[in-house]
Amino acid sequence: MNIKRGTISAPCRAVFYGMEGIGKSTFASKCPNPVFIDTEHGTRHLDVARIDGIHGWEHVLSAVESLRKDNMGFETLVIDTVDWLEKWAIESLCATHRKDGIEGFGYGKGFVYVREMFAKLLDALDALQHHGMHVVMTAHAMVKKHEDPGREGAYDRYMLKLSRHLEPVIKEWADLLIFMTYKSIVTEGDKGKVVVGGKERIMHLEHQAAFDAKNRYGLKGTLPLEMEHLAPAFAYKCDAATQKPVVAASVNEVEDDSNSELEATLDPFAEPVVTEPITDVQLQAIKKLYNKNCEFNGWGADKLVKIWQHYELPGPVGAWSKLSKQQAAKVSGFLANKLEQ
Repeated sequence: MNIKRGTISAPCRAVFYGMEGIGKSTFASKCPNPVFIDTEHGTRHLDVARIDGIHGWEHVLSAVESLRKDNMGFETLVIDTVDWLEKWAIESLCATHRKDGIEGFGYGKGFVYVREMFAKLLDALDALQHHGMHVVMTAHAMVKKHEDPGREGAYDRYMLKLSRHLEPVIKEWADLLIFMTYKSIVTEGDKGKVVVGGKERIMHLEHQAAFDAKNRYGLKGTLPLEMEHLAPAFAYKCDAATQKPVVAASVNEVEDDSNSELEATLDPFAEPVVTEPITDVQLQAIKKLYNKNCEFNGWGADKLVKIWQHYELPGPVGAWSKLSKQQAAKVSGFLANKLEQ
């Protein structure tokens, strides 16, 4: 056995949570060279890199796998937000098993399956971390009654806005769990002391009765909401030799951003940059999207033929497995957009 002593430098696994409007996305955008998986379109006001074509659970898995193979020069993956991602997991689970809702699995069983889905995602994110990327999740906060075995009676506390099955999994996974809020100001009123909300944003780094927080970097107490205070957590730097030039980010493809107009319109006749075969995750996602269009938009065989002709796809019509990763990404985006219209 080879035994080594000492600390090990590694990328950070962080969760930032707080009430709506506190600035979770803005704060996450200050992490080292981030790229976002924007599940709720909450970064429209920010000048950040986003992975295009993310419309569901399967797309997120595919994006994480693609970044593991090629980080494209990015140093941090931000999933914004994990509570919306849980909704996507539930939708995917119900669609796969033909259930009208999570209750269709029986009491609590559906959320156990969702927890298992997230366990696989966290494994994939850990693999991404091992390849040199920080991983950050943002989440909304909610107030819940908490029963503390060490205290008499229940009391309110802030918690992650996740199901009770998933919340502890995410908290345990994180190296850095930050509760973001505004600093309260206590003033003297006519009827005694009054607590009013201030404008100063702060972050809690250690557990208190009113909320969960933790870190594995020796950071103490409560600090102003400024990224510089988290320098020890994000000190890890990837080997420059593994970094690649940053170009346009999409779920499964990298295209020359000198032709931004072509990229914006997703020209179906553009030749793919590489010809890697479609992944299993893509294959299942694209079949599901097409079947949903057949169900909700009344598509028939003629529509399938038109898709094949429009995108100049190889092989017999309907042979999704013959597509490349790049072709699958474009067709998947097209199918998802048709569902949203």
